[in-house]
Amino acid sequence: MPCSYCGANLTIPNELRTQKQTPPVEFKPLKGAPAKSPKPEAVIDTLQKAEPLLIKAWNTYAAWTWVKSLFPTCLTLFILGCVAMGMMLLFFTLSR
Repeated sequence: MPCSYCGANLTIPNELRTQKQTPPVEFKPLKGAPAKSPKPEAVIDTLQKAEPLLIKAWNTYAAWTWVKSLFPTCLTLFILGCVAMGMMLLFFTLSR
């Protein structure tokens, strides 16, 4: 195979060569009656039953995204507070 940049002939090892692809499998339609679709009333009833669960899941996700961004800030402030308290204790101990 020639190089498209410099024109040198290259030999590609067998394990790196692409193999001939097999043709895609054609699916035949099934014989018999088509699948029945659910009645619209049943679909609406199912969605109404699932709505409270979906709302709860969405609210949990929204709360998690808020807490996820707040957690590093709280942790940083806690560490800085601990360091400040330690420095204050050291200062008061040394000033006695």
